[in-house]
Amino acid sequence: FVTGSCDGILKIWYSRGLEFGLTGHVECILSIKKINRTHIASSDRHGLIIVWNLETKQNLDLIQHSAQ
Repeated sequence: FVTGSCDGILKIWYSRGLEFGLTGHVECILSIKKINRTHIASSDRHGLIIVWNLETKQNLDLIQHSAQ
């Protein structure tokens, strides 16, 4: 499973415990969405959305949403 918190780190967990963390957010992570088996998206409280590849542990896209 995947968790996010106010440290800005997206944490990937397996049955044996924490597998790895993904950094990119500088604000609290508020939402995580599974896209498919290898990709997820996360968003923080300032509107930054990051699309992640879980196999390569890299971000694929950064989207900045600004409320108008």
